[in-house]
Amino acid sequence: MDEKYKDTELGKIPVDWEVDYIDKVAKRFSGHTPDKKKTAYWDGNIPWISLKDLHRLDKRYINETEDYTTQEGINNSSAVILPQETVVLSRDATIGKVGITGREMATSQHFINYVCNDNLYNMYLYCDFYYRKPMFERLSIGSTIKTLGLGFFDSLKIVLPPLPEQKKIADILSTVDQQIEQTDALIEKTKELKKGLMQKLLTKGIGHTELKKTEVGEIPVEWEVKIIKEVCATTSGSTPSRRRKDYYKNGIYPWIKTGELYAKYIYDTEEKINDKALNETSVELLPEDSVIMAMYGATIGQLSIIKVKATTNQACCAIQAKSDDIEHEFIYYNLIFNRFRLIQMSAGGAQPNISQQIIKEFKIAIPPKSEQKKIADILSEIDQQQNYYESKKQYLQQLKKGLMQKLLTGKTRVKVSEEG
Repeated sequence: MDEKYKDTELGKIPVDWEVDYIDKVAKRFSGHTPDKKKTAYWDGNIPWISLKDLHRLDKRYINETEDYTTQEGINNSSAVILPQETVVLSRDATIGKVGITGREMATSQHFINYVCNDNLYNMYLYCDFYYRKPMFERLSIGSTIKTLGLGFFDSLKIVLPPLPEQKKIADILSTVDQQIEQTDALIEKTKELKKGLMQKLLTKGIGHTELKKTEVGEIPVEWEVKIIKEVCATTSGSTPSRRRKDYYKNGIYPWIKTGELYAKYIYDTEEKINDKALNETSVELLPEDSVIMAMYGATIGQLSIIKVKATTNQACCAIQAKSDDIEHEFIYYNLIFNRFRLIQMSAGGAQPNISQQIIKEFKIAIPPKSEQKKIADILSEIDQQQNYYESKKQYLQQLKKGLMQKLLTGKTRVKVSEEG
């Protein structure tokens, strides 16, 4: 064994690190729910973390909650007011979500809470819990709702570097977290910008001063209102028989399913069909730049543009410009803008279904070709910016994952100054 490391029940760690029960280095509290029927216990000024707040966790600090309790609610229940900087961990439903209280708070019984002593840095404990989330999920019990019983935490141990090293590790990981949070904010800002630009550009256009009233609202006088079938051809796909393996063997034509309509452009697909399927079934080979829309299912209304000749299943509708006067990217953005209107128009029943007929008869405002292109180019630039931020976030998340694996196990040691 490497003399600088030692084997422990939590794996190989540096010789100067320790393993101990968390209860020895932090005070544990469980949460509780004051009586929901007592109005005097609620709408107070004490933040109360519940399962409604899971989306606020895994972001380091939690400062606000969905529900607030009162001092009377605390006094008449087993709930306790936790000090600022308490580490809270979800032990029910979505297990392993973790946060640090940014102010005095209480929690429901679905959380386990730790107030760290002088030997444990709370941000290090946060990072450790975040890293061990897969382990928490794996060890949870229950057939319907998974849970970690209170007894689980009686024997829960933690790897403990010296305190200065805990702080350095947490600082490094927090820096990456900050970058992820900043990137998230840029993604949301870009989404809001795109939403506003679509509203403006697809109804008022670029630089117009004179508008006219139409059945789709006020639009520039130079624009026209058309129904989709006047300017585009539509077709739905089909599924070559699954029993005929020879339809899929050595396939060369991408075959698109609705679940693959998540990016603006589609260049390839998971499954492909061959010439035999194309010749013997009703599946149709679509030209490049066709706009594809999901007509039903979980991704209803989702859109993509194919950048290769491709085919689709029957849950997709392909929309192709009939002439050079129509810019396919303008149609793509216009349908994205109107997606929810199309869903609302879909047939009733258990599952919405945007029929081909609904798409064909849908009315849109169409500017001259040159303006269509300008509008599509502006929105494309916003998409490119968002894609850049999404890629950056993905990179940072992978970086964080790699750093946690190295730093929290001591495989990579951090340098700590004499001042700590």
